[in-house]
Amino acid sequence: MEGKTTFELIYCSIELFINFWEVTVWPLVIFVSLLLFKRQLRQLLPSLSRFKYGDFEADFDKDLAQAEVSLAQTNEQMGIQTNGVGNSYNYVLNKINQLIEISPRSAVTEAWREVEASTAMLIQAHGYEPSNVQMSKVFRGIVYEQNLPVSLYEDYRRLMMLRNQAIHKEEFVLTENEAERYVKTTIELASLIRSLIPEKQ
Repeated sequence: MEGKTTFELIYCSIELFINFWEVTVWPLVIFVSLLLFKRQLRQLLPSLSRFKYGDFEADFDKDLAQAEVSLAQTNEQMGIQTNGVGNSYNYVLNKINQLIEISPRSAVTEAWREVEASTAMLIQAHGYEPSNVQMSKVFRGIVYEQNLPVSLYEDYRRLMMLRNQAIHKEEFVLTENEAERYVKTTIELASLIRSLIPEKQ
């Protein structure tokens, strides 16, 4: 009887130790591991995200490359140099490029705002109030009325869609290289649109 009681005590002690481990020690081990491997996890998570959203990443890169080529051809068709942006935009381009290191998404947003600002100035010069119209539709109308290359509007739409995708797909990891390419192309578009604004008489 005494041997059985001792066995039961040993069994209960082991059971208590296991319960203590599960409740206290095991979560502590996980917490310490997270602290020790925090840097490695930060590097791994973007990779997992890229794997999950690989198709979206491929589409983004493909559409961006198409926009780069198309805008260069549009510039050439309109007799505009393709090796840079207007002098007035060099400062803007440099400032946004600095933002890329902090937040690629924010840089994409700021670049597109420059296109919106140029478009607003253009449609206002043609007698429209930007706040009362859908700028993309009015811009399309101006492109057709002025007999400008249709690709100009297509470039506008393509870069707008890329901006929307990059901003609203929060799980997608936008690289600095992709952001830099987008910013460069978008600022070139903003500069091109600005050059279309007729001078005041």
